[in-house]
Amino acid sequence: AICPVQPGCQAHQKGLQDELPMKSVRKEIPHYDYIATVIQRENRVLIRKRPEKGLLGGLWEFPGGRVEQKNHFNEVMQNEVKQKVVLTPRWFYIQHAFTHFKMTLHLFRGSIEKARVSAPFKWVTLSDLADYPFSAAHQKIVLKLQEG
Repeated sequence: AICPVQPGCQAHQKGLQDELPMKSVRKEIPHYDYIATVIQRENRVLIRKRPEKGLLGGLWEFPGGRVEQKNHFNEVMQNEVKQKVVLTPRWFYIQHAFTHFKMTLHLFRGSIEKARVSAPFKWVTLSDLADYPFSAAHQKIVLKLQEG
């Protein structure tokens, strides 16, 4: 009754004024499981550079990847570093959200047999980790390492 545009309103003429505007149904955001592993040798830790193109392009991260089937963490890690990885029980996990998906990042400590690695992997000292750009989720791992 107090709407100034009521005489020309098509929604009012059709009796839809109480139903409009209609809220669109939000698309459900998918959730994925990822693994990251802190592999240390002496005072060095293994990191890898992400490809320049794509999500988080050019940033550094701890080795890992998306886990397609629950609890297949070992398989993901062996495919990632191309050698046998021994994982300890899960250290902790991080819940993180991007605009188009959510993830649980499962963190492990691990060891590998061969210390020799090639690009995109690199051994760096714990104190040098601050010199490498990491995503927000992986920055949390760096903070955890600095805590001890």
